[in-house]
Amino acid sequence: MKRKELVDLSFELNNFLLSEHLIQSEKPNTALFCIGKACIIYIRRFIYTIFLNVLKHGKLFRGKSYYKKQYDLKNIFFAPTLNNQRALEDIIQKTNCYFLIDDIKDNNKYPIIQVYLISLKTFIFIIRKYLSLENGKKKNIIGNELINYILTCGFYYVDFYICQNVKIRSLIVSNDHTNFNRAFVKAANEKRIITTYIQHASVADYYPELKFTYSFLDGLDSLYKYASCHKTLDNTTVILLGAARYDSLAQKRQVDKKMKYAIGIGINILDDEKIIEDISHRLSTAFPEYKVIIRAHPNWRKSIHIYNSNISFTSAYDESIDVFLNKIDVLIANDSCIHLDAIKFQVPTLMYTFSKLGFLINIVSLIPNL
Repeated sequence: MKRKELVDLSFELNNFLLSEHLIQSEKPNTALFCIGKACIIYIRRFIYTIFLNVLKHGKLFRGKSYYKKQYDLKNIFFAPTLNNQRALEDIIQKTNCYFLIDDIKDNNKYPIIQVYLISLKTFIFIIRKYLSLENGKKKNIIGNELINYILTCGFYYVDFYICQNVKIRSLIVSNDHTNFNRAFVKAANEKRIITTYIQHASVADYYPELKFTYSFLDGLDSLYKYASCHKTLDNTTVILLGAARYDSLAQKRQVDKKMKYAIGIGINILDDEKIIEDISHRLSTAFPEYKVIIRAHPNWRKSIHIYNSNISFTSAYDESIDVFLNKIDVLIANDSCIHLDAIKFQVPTLMYTFSKLGFLINIVSLIPNL
């Protein structure tokens, strides 16, 4: 594939970012700031990945034959986050001849070093296309998310090489919208490899069109959302299976009824960090005998400043949802499917908008009633 085609494809595979309505992504910044930010993130992540693999494995590069041996004639489960893995874990246990890619930063499982090196070759062409865009909301979003566009070139190139040169039986994913998932799925589809999507969380009507051989959805609500906004279901076979991620979740619930004296707060990228900080401190002050545990979605990239030993921070990368829910007595979260997880765990849950949009309530007054 020519560089121009690869760059155009990168913009296509990241078009979900233009629909996600993230206030921080829509913020206008100068082109120089956005390019500088992308360069810093690229360098920082690349250096971190190099040190991680050298320290962990004592070896940085893996040859083509290594990955061929790992992937050949296998069903590849591509699940880089704990949330993704949870949706697939029961299915993985019942699958023969599989390989699980659960960490794309680990060069023993996925050729991430090659991704960075290939992305470097198309870096300037991504920047050129970004600079050629008209000023406005679209350019703001692309500028603020420029690192995703840059790395997508490397992801797709590496994935296409794998799919072309390795006899993969099938590719199974549980995320349909992140750039690295979409790149792998597109490469697999182009080489006529069976692709399967198993829903890992609730979806919205602006999610990308389903382009998998098979799509296992939670139910009709998900089906209607994927069929909305002029999207078609002609490029997949839909199977309404129910939420596979709940198969094992209930079994992990601790049966003891002891109070943990902990309030859990689930946050995602739509939330405002200042409001979260304020609510956390108010809850800690109102209920000093309770710990406050903030758990972030994998895509959370903002900083939260906490100056209270009674408040702690964790994320979906640090611990699975069952570990988190087993530590708390009540959950507070925005519009998120984490409420369904809490209900499955029989943990009382409150919906609260941690942003300047939506509904606001006196959250402190409600806690004693739960």
